[in-house]
Amino acid sequence: LAKAGLPFDGKPLRPHITLARRAGVSAAALKAFSPAREEGTVDKITLFLSTRKNGCLVYRPLFAYHLGG
Repeated sequence: LAKAGLPFDGKPLRPHITLARRAGVSAAALKAFSPAREEGTVDKITLFLSTRKNGCLVYRPLFAYHLGG
């Protein structure tokens, strides 16, 4: 982004997937949780902007990049 002259947040990128918000799950339940391993193929990456509207998060896609294949 810097090379292209585009403004950006300079903090290190920490990509993540949010599975739940405010789920009310105890620490003990999370420690006992053991998800099964899954495999798959990623064919597209989408950048979303999250904003709050009437107390709810709303996600708006800003950019999508289709991977080769």
